[in-house]
Amino acid sequence: MSLKNLSKIAHSKSTELTRPSWVSEKNITFAAYKYINQLKTEKLDFIAKHNRVNDYKAKGNYQITASEVARHIKVATTTLISTSAYSKDLKNHLNSINMKLEEEKSLRLSKHRKTLSSGVRQHKKDEIRIELQNTQKELEELKNKNAIEQATFILKSLALPIKQKLGINI
Repeated sequence: MSLKNLSKIAHSKSTELTRPSWVSEKNITFAAYKYINQLKTEKLDFIAKHNRVNDYKAKGNYQITASEVARHIKVATTTLISTSAYSKDLKNHLNSINMKLEEEKSLRLSKHRKTLSSGVRQHKKDEIRIELQNTQKELEELKNKNAIEQATFILKSLALPIKQKLGINI
Protein backbone atom coordinates (compact mmCIF):
# COMPACT_ATOMS: atom_id res chain seq x y z
CA MET A 1 0.00 0.00 0.00
CA SER A 2 1.13 3.49 -0.70
CA LEU A 3 1.47 6.22 1.86
CA LYS A 4 -1.47 8.06 0.32
CA ASN A 5 -3.73 5.02 0.73
CA LEU A 6 -2.62 4.52 4.33
CA SER A 7 -3.41 8.14 5.14
CA LYS A 8 -6.86 7.75 3.57
CA ILE A 9 -7.50 4.64 5.66
CA ALA A 10 -6.36 6.49 8.79
CA HIS A 11 -8.63 9.38 7.87
CA SER A 12 -11.58 7.01 7.41
CA LYS A 13 -10.83 5.41 10.81
CA SER A 14 -10.86 8.82 12.47
CA THR A 15 -14.14 9.73 10.77
CA GLU A 16 -15.65 6.52 12.14
CA LEU A 17 -15.02 7.86 15.63
CA THR A 18 -16.82 11.11 14.77
CA ARG A 19 -19.84 9.75 12.97
CA PRO A 20 -22.83 11.87 11.94
CA SER A 21 -25.86 12.33 14.18
CA TRP A 22 -28.14 10.19 12.02
CA VAL A 23 -25.92 7.12 12.54
CA SER A 24 -27.10 4.96 15.41
CA GLU A 25 -26.12 1.53 16.63
CA LYS A 26 -29.80 0.86 17.42
CA ASN A 27 -30.71 0.45 13.75
CA ILE A 28 -28.97 -0.51 10.51
CA THR A 29 -27.49 2.93 9.91
CA PHE A 30 -24.33 2.04 11.81
CA ALA A 31 -23.72 -1.07 9.68
CA ALA A 32 -24.53 0.87 6.51
CA TYR A 33 -22.27 3.78 7.48
CA LYS A 34 -19.42 1.43 8.35
CA TYR A 35 -19.78 -0.52 5.10
CA ILE A 36 -20.00 2.68 3.02
CA ASN A 37 -16.71 3.86 4.55
CA GLN A 38 -15.14 0.47 3.87
CA LEU A 39 -16.31 0.60 0.25
CA LYS A 40 -15.02 4.16 -0.03
CA THR A 41 -11.49 3.05 0.83
CA GLU A 42 -11.76 0.14 -1.62
CA LYS A 43 -12.98 2.43 -4.41
CA LEU A 44 -10.24 4.97 -3.66
CA ASP A 45 -7.73 2.15 -3.85
CA PHE A 46 -9.17 1.12 -7.23
CA ILE A 47 -8.91 4.71 -8.47
CA ALA A 48 -5.30 4.93 -7.28
CA LYS A 49 -4.36 1.79 -9.20
CA HIS A 50 -6.19 2.43 -12.48
CA ASN A 51 -5.51 5.22 -14.92
CA ARG A 52 -7.20 4.22 -18.17
CA VAL A 53 -10.59 5.51 -19.24
CA ASN A 54 -11.65 1.95 -20.08
CA ASP A 55 -11.18 0.94 -16.44
CA TYR A 56 -14.02 3.29 -15.50
CA LYS A 57 -16.66 2.17 -18.00
CA ALA A 58 -18.56 0.35 -15.26
CA LYS A 59 -19.56 2.75 -12.51
CA GLY A 60 -19.52 -0.10 -10.01
CA ASN A 61 -15.73 -0.05 -10.15
CA TYR A 62 -15.47 3.42 -8.66
CA GLN A 63 -18.94 4.35 -7.33
CA ILE A 64 -20.94 3.04 -4.38
CA THR A 65 -24.52 2.00 -5.05
CA ALA A 66 -27.28 1.85 -2.47
CA SER A 67 -28.20 -1.65 -3.62
CA GLU A 68 -24.64 -2.81 -2.99
CA VAL A 69 -24.81 -1.52 0.59
CA ALA A 70 -28.30 -2.92 1.11
CA ARG A 71 -27.26 -6.35 -0.16
CA HIS A 72 -24.32 -6.45 2.24
CA ILE A 73 -26.33 -5.51 5.33
CA LYS A 74 -29.27 -7.67 4.18
CA VAL A 75 -31.92 -4.94 3.94
CA ALA A 76 -34.18 -3.91 1.09
CA THR A 77 -32.80 -1.02 -0.94
CA THR A 78 -36.04 0.94 -0.65
CA THR A 79 -35.95 0.62 3.13
CA LEU A 80 -32.40 1.88 3.21
CA ILE A 81 -32.80 4.79 0.80
CA SER A 82 -36.48 5.74 0.68
CA THR A 83 -38.83 4.75 3.48
CA SER A 84 -36.94 5.07 6.77
CA ALA A 85 -36.44 8.17 8.90
CA TYR A 86 -32.70 8.15 8.26
CA SER A 87 -33.04 7.53 4.50
CA LYS A 88 -32.63 11.15 3.41
CA ASP A 89 -29.44 11.63 5.43
CA LEU A 90 -28.02 8.29 4.32
CA LYS A 91 -28.77 9.06 0.68
CA ASN A 92 -27.14 12.50 1.00
CA HIS A 93 -24.08 10.89 2.60
CA LEU A 94 -23.87 8.31 -0.19
CA ASN A 95 -24.24 11.01 -2.86
CA SER A 96 -21.51 13.15 -1.30
CA ILE A 97 -19.13 10.19 -1.17
CA ASN A 98 -19.92 9.33 -4.79
CA MET A 99 -19.23 12.94 -5.79
CA LYS A 100 -15.85 12.77 -4.02
CA LEU A 101 -15.07 9.48 -5.76
CA GLU A 102 -16.03 11.00 -9.12
CA GLU A 103 -13.71 13.96 -8.44
CA GLU A 104 -10.87 11.60 -7.50
CA LYS A 105 -11.44 9.63 -10.70
CA SER A 106 -11.43 12.78 -12.83
CA LEU A 107 -8.32 14.04 -11.10
CA ARG A 108 -6.57 10.70 -11.61
CA LEU A 109 -7.46 10.59 -15.30
CA SER A 110 -6.46 14.21 -15.88
CA LYS A 111 -3.09 13.65 -14.18
CA HIS A 112 -2.54 10.57 -16.32
CA ARG A 113 -3.39 12.45 -19.51
CA LYS A 114 -0.90 15.18 -18.60
CA THR A 115 1.89 12.68 -17.98
CA LEU A 116 1.39 10.88 -21.25
CA SER A 117 3.68 11.92 -24.02
CA SER A 118 2.31 12.93 -27.35
CA GLY A 119 4.33 10.14 -28.90
CA VAL A 120 3.43 7.35 -31.23
CA ARG A 121 1.53 5.30 -28.66
CA GLN A 122 -1.11 7.99 -28.34
CA HIS A 123 -2.26 7.74 -31.95
CA LYS A 124 -4.00 5.07 -33.97
CA LYS A 125 -2.08 3.11 -36.57
CA ASP A 126 -3.82 4.80 -39.51
CA GLU A 127 -3.04 8.26 -38.14
CA ILE A 128 0.62 7.33 -37.72
CA ARG A 129 0.80 5.87 -41.23
CA ILE A 130 -0.74 8.99 -42.82
CA GLU A 131 1.54 11.27 -40.81
CA LEU A 132 4.58 9.23 -41.86
CA GLN A 133 3.59 9.41 -45.54
CA ASN A 134 3.09 13.18 -45.33
CA THR A 135 6.43 13.61 -43.59
CA GLN A 136 8.20 11.51 -46.23
CA LYS A 137 6.63 13.56 -49.05
CA GLU A 138 7.66 16.78 -47.33
CA LEU A 139 11.22 15.47 -46.90
CA GLU A 140 11.48 14.56 -50.59
CA GLU A 141 10.22 18.02 -51.59
CA LEU A 142 12.75 19.68 -49.30
CA LYS A 143 15.57 17.52 -50.69
CA ASN A 144 14.66 18.46 -54.28
CA LYS A 145 14.28 22.11 -53.41
CA ASN A 146 17.58 22.10 -51.54
CA ALA A 147 19.39 20.39 -54.44
CA ILE A 148 18.11 22.98 -56.92
CA GLU A 149 19.03 25.85 -54.60
CA GLN A 150 22.53 24.46 -54.09
CA ALA A 151 23.08 24.02 -57.82
CA THR A 152 22.01 27.60 -58.59
CA PHE A 153 24.19 28.88 -55.75
CA ILE A 154 27.24 27.05 -57.10
CA LEU A 155 26.59 28.32 -60.63
CA LYS A 156 26.29 31.87 -59.36
CA SER A 157 29.51 31.60 -57.36
CA LEU A 158 31.60 30.30 -60.29
CA ALA A 159 34.05 32.67 -61.85
CA LEU A 160 33.20 34.17 -65.24
CA PRO A 161 36.01 32.40 -67.19
CA ILE A 162 34.90 29.03 -65.85
CA LYS A 163 31.29 29.74 -66.82
CA GLN A 164 32.42 30.63 -70.38
CA LYS A 165 34.48 27.41 -70.71
CA LEU A 166 31.52 25.34 -69.48
CA GLY A 167 29.21 27.14 -71.92
CA ILE A 168 26.88 28.43 -69.29
CA ASN A 169 24.87 31.55 -70.08
CA ILE A 170 26.09 34.54 -68.20
